[in-house]
Amino acid sequence: MGGGRGDGLHSFDDDFDSEAYLDAADRLERAMDTQIQILEGIDSKAEHVTRLVAILLGILFSVISFVTQLRQAPTTSPPFPVFASFAIGVGSLLVSMGAAIVTYLSSQYKIGLHEDVGDVLSDASYSAALAEHIRSVLGTYPFVLGQNRRVIEANVFWFRVTLLFLLFGVLFVSLSGFFYVGGVRDSLARNGLLAAFGLSFTIGYYVLSGSFLPLRDEHDGNERTRGEEVDLGEQGRGGN
Repeated sequence: MGGGRGDGLHSFDDDFDSEAYLDAADRLERAMDTQIQILEGIDSKAEHVTRLVAILLGILFSVISFVTQLRQAPTTSPPFPVFASFAIGVGSLLVSMGAAIVTYLSSQYKIGLHEDVGDVLSDASYSAALAEHIRSVLGTYPFVLGQNRRVIEANVFWFRVTLLFLLFGVLFVSLSGFFYVGGVRDSLARNGLLAAFGLSFTIGYYVLSGSFLPLRDEHDGNERTRGEEVDLGEQGRGGN
């Protein structure tokens, strides 16, 4: 081997194409940066939804308190459809807020190489050809990307739940107000409540199943080489 390159890294055969490995490392780092941006974007949206739900609940109960004081009449139990739709709506809003909080708190992503890699590279006794070193470092990226991908999938699911129950909450609270203000007959209100249940179930199944997604790759949708998958480790060893 020729002269050393860096601390503990030696030169290698001219047949080794380092540019291909460096290009792969650059692409993997950009993929990791994109994952982090996606997670931060989801967290930001979840935070906004949490604030929105809190504001909606505050306005809702303020209006109820104001209307009750304005009427100055003995409090009577509202009809069952009004009470049921209101309770379901408020409960859905609370579930939406809870799911948004879970979305935000579950964003524990990885941002790069593990500290153990730095310890190894800084060890004076570490010595390896640059080709072996590059392959070793590249081998840490799939684990990081895989972990981040699982976090993204979990956050996407919880954020879908957040938006879904936000929709349910607005739907049932609005329905309750319509029944109460409009003086809808009890039988008609019950049918409307059942129709709202059916619509909510249909929308929930459609959203949570991911049927609306335009890309449904059975693998991961990430960039791959054309044809068969390439084992970079085997490819590198074959070139030595």
